[in-house]
Amino acid sequence: MLLGVADNNIEWTGHKPVIKGYQDLEMQVAFSFTDEHGQQSQGQAACFYPYEQDDIGAETFEMPTAAYSTYPVKMVLNGKIIDKKLLAQSINKVMIMQGKRAIENLQEKLKR
Repeated sequence: MLLGVADNNIEWTGHKPVIKGYQDLEMQVAFSFTDEHGQQSQGQAACFYPYEQDDIGAETFEMPTAAYSTYPVKMVLNGKIIDKKLLAQSINKVMIMQGKRAIENLQEKLKR
């Protein structure tokens, strides 16, 4: 809810990884959303992931982004740097939601 709108009102419209060797991976994303006034708006974000791989193997050549962290250490949203505490809280919220969804999916499969 970084934008102040419900997460389900966001439509991801594009993404582009920017790999600069051993520097942070920058994942640029574009999105549209309906704001609190019902207006359609556009936005851009960039998340930065630190390089974490000790050695370069076949996986890195096949999928270069695998050499980077799973969680961003910095986020820029519509040109503004997001506070690290807010970013950590947002990541935690998403992880909890994903965990709940995984449990619900498993429960549904077990019922069958």
